[in-house]
Amino acid sequence: FVNFNDSSLLVATSEGLEVVNYLSGDVSHIHDLSDDEIPANSRYTLSIIQDRQEVIWSGSRGGGLTKVTLGVEGNWNIENDPLGNGSVQFILDEDSLLWLGSSGLGLLKYSKENGLLKSFPSAGDSLGPSHPYVYCLLRDSQDNFWLGTPTGGVNLFDEKTKSFLTLNGDHQDGLSGN
Repeated sequence: FVNFNDSSLLVATSEGLEVVNYLSGDVSHIHDLSDDEIPANSRYTLSIIQDRQEVIWSGSRGGGLTKVTLGVEGNWNIENDPLGNGSVQFILDEDSLLWLGSSGLGLLKYSKENGLLKSFPSAGDSLGPSHPYVYCLLRDSQDNFWLGTPTGGVNLFDEKTKSFLTLNGDHQDGLSGN
């Protein structure tokens, strides 16, 4: 969900994004299945955020990252960056950057200004996350950057050294599960 305005929510669905007016109960579709301009795999929405500039970003299953803005006349402008047909599970907004948790591509750093993408793939060492699937991201109050994976435990990413520390259940004093 994204609280879009005083009376509407943006809702991520398997059919795309929908605007739900919670005062009137009206529902309108941003991604319409009949719209040939939107790739079918970009419609199955897994994540959605509204950044500080009020731009909506959605991540989809196999369709990458989509930028959605409201046009002057109330029309939706949609720009899709398929990211090699990758799936975007989670989006973290940080000023001019988006950090993307992906399904199979590891951690991705996306520049909103120029569209450049930096990939941190799972490499089986400290140079990448412990698993190619990154399902959640968190920047804590101490500026630590955490990644959650489905079976690779939790990773602490050090942006200065570009290295990953893995916390998992492989050790007796570690997590109870990965």
